[in-house]
Amino acid sequence: MLRDTNAAGDVVAASELAWLEIWRTLRRASVDDLESAAVAALRGIAEIPLTTDILVRARRIGPAVLRSPDAIHLTSAVAIGATTVVTYDDLMARAATDLGFEVIGAAQG
Repeated sequence: MLRDTNAAGDVVAASELAWLEIWRTLRRASVDDLESAAVAALRGIAEIPLTTDILVRARRIGPAVLRSPDAIHLTSAVAIGATTVVTYDDLMARAATDLGFEVIGAAQG
């Protein structure tokens, strides 16, 4: 799905927070070559810097029950003018939909 998006000329981007999340996930999985695995997992994804402005704006985005990392990801998407969000989390998907994003990945119901 993301390869097709990239191949179509669309930019695939994620908050800098995703780099931390990927690294931590790979460490928990005891991946042997952590550096290579992280580089492969994040290849082709533009990194949206985690700025003070994004952190401040993330305090108020979405519903009160939205988790902090998801608020940061959504605020990052808003900051770059994204139109689509990929998530498998239903709460984040609902918040993204409410913000006007197309959502790919979640089984919204």
